[in-house]
Amino acid sequence: MKVYKIKLCNADSKYSNVLLSLQRRFSQACNFVVEIARQNNCFGRVPLHHLAYRLTRARFPELGSQLVSNAIFAVSKKNKTSPSAGNKPAFDELSPVFFDKHTLSIKDSRLSLLTLEGRLKFNLKISDDFVGIFQSSSLKEIRLTSENGTHYLNFIFNYLSLETETILSDQNT
Repeated sequence: MKVYKIKLCNADSKYSNVLLSLQRRFSQACNFVVEIARQNNCFGRVPLHHLAYRLTRARFPELGSQLVSNAIFAVSKKNKTSPSAGNKPAFDELSPVFFDKHTLSIKDSRLSLLTLEGRLKFNLKISDDFVGIFQSSSLKEIRLTSENGTHYLNFIFNYLSLETETILSDQNT
């Protein structure tokens, strides 16, 4: 597995509150999905999607269809990685937000990210190699995380290497 960690912005950035709001709302949607999964004893991704999608989409319309689907994925994934008999997976307000190629795009070193307030765009200093890897089918997942007030995107690729490379954003526009 290869991880590229892209620094998006610090807490004092004008985009920090937008990203924090997205994390909080996504976590609330995940916890809503957890309740549906627990009530139906169903944590498999596809059956859970059939159970929870419409209810979650109605409750959290501002997330849009793809982020609702990603919240269902997050619940299923968390249950697989840390299953507990009788315990439900819980998402705190700074839990990662999962993105995919529908909610995030990169073109000409410019990253576009779907948020509750529309798309944010970031100029990145990235190599052609990264863009090529991103556009290939080896992408496993993309996660928005916050560490000490700084927001990062973690791109996880299906590689044997466990290396992590950090890439900084040039500026937010």
